[in-house]
Amino acid sequence: MREDYIRPLRDGIRKITGGCRRSNSEVEYYTGVQFAYIKPTMKGLLYRVKFSTGNLKDILWTNTKRLSSGDLLCLSKTVDKFEKVLLFAVVVDRNPKDLVEGLLSIKMLYENESNNPYNIFPPFVRNSRTMTTVRIKDNVDYNATYTMIKSESYFEDYTHVLSTLKETKTVPLDRYIVRCSKRVKRPEYMKKSTSYRIKTYCSNSSGEDKTGVKQKWKKVRLLKDRKWPDASKLNLNQVQADALKLALTKEFAVIQGPPGTGKTHVGVQIMEILLANAKKWRGHESHSPILVVCRTNHALDQFVENIEKCCKNIIRIGGGCSSDIVAKYTLKSIKKEMETKKNSRFKKPIGSALGSLKNGENIFRKSTFQMEASLRGVLKVDQLKEFIPGVLYTQLSGDTRDSSLLHWLGMPIHVIGRLQDWKRSSSNQKGKSY
Repeated sequence: MREDYIRPLRDGIRKITGGCRRSNSEVEYYTGVQFAYIKPTMKGLLYRVKFSTGNLKDILWTNTKRLSSGDLLCLSKTVDKFEKVLLFAVVVDRNPKDLVEGLLSIKMLYENESNNPYNIFPPFVRNSRTMTTVRIKDNVDYNATYTMIKSESYFEDYTHVLSTLKETKTVPLDRYIVRCSKRVKRPEYMKKSTSYRIKTYCSNSSGEDKTGVKQKWKKVRLLKDRKWPDASKLNLNQVQADALKLALTKEFAVIQGPPGTGKTHVGVQIMEILLANAKKWRGHESHSPILVVCRTNHALDQFVENIEKCCKNIIRIGGGCSSDIVAKYTLKSIKKEMETKKNSRFKKPIGSALGSLKNGENIFRKSTFQMEASLRGVLKVDQLKEFIPGVLYTQLSGDTRDSSLLHWLGMPIHVIGRLQDWKRSSSNQKGKSY
């Protein structure tokens, strides 16, 4: 998986270093990149970078997917040409208005930051063109100009899986997923004598619609083939019945088929049987949920609508819910319902914690604003009070304290005069810098 997003970078670097022009290359890269400052946010410390927009004037940043949040970037000093030192980063908080001006916020992927979820790079990368070892660094040179290249693969799709695999000591079902064993065992919770209650129909008529047909729950010894009811009694054809038996008696099963072959129908029956016999496979673990993952929101809603008839303890995670039946089971709806319950013992501590987080966020925003303001001009004396000696603050204080600071910094008197005139004429503007 790591090769899936590293390879596009490697191929792109080869094209760039080989003298490939932007116009006839699919490589997305940016020149004249410089690091401006570090920006503290609730997502951590972000680097604010500026890149050249000379050849990007025709790009409509509101309509393009260029530099989307989560994209993987590789940076190298322009003079280095990706030969010795590489920096890796991801795009954070994409803002089209900033991109028009060539501004971007990125999060560095530090080599030695153990808590960084993106820390999934090897410490060294081999440069196949020059056969030399490239060092991945995490230090930034603010005086240098960089070239930045973007991976064609969407990094966010891989990073969380790979970071989880790093923390995983054993891979579940590795016997089949990793070693590809064809001898599938029965589930660990199942004994030779295990029996399940399985719903059967007292009619041999085919078809999924059994409305009005008498139903009966029959006790079936799972590992005894002759004890299983006929496929017609299960409201299935023979292939579907074999798939049902496989899923219930093996710890690893794959059921596949073209559209319309009844995969969802079989899946719903598997779920119904498992829920009806939960005590047999849960044992003493009362909190052992069943995870259902679907490729599309529509397929998930359809599946939940079917199992909702036999189970009400459901949480649907993810957006795009278009079913009125399923809507009440969405995480958002359940959360809202819990918040509206009166006399909740968690309501007050949760509110207090959220208030603390909000205060912290405000402090971050204030610090970020002051850092950005310091790059555009000179901060006011009051904003420097907690960072400078008290004697110096007293000397710079008074009616003309801001102009005293400019004198102390060595700014010419005529420039200070113009600034004061501009400040008086812009009395309605309450900026943090001038």
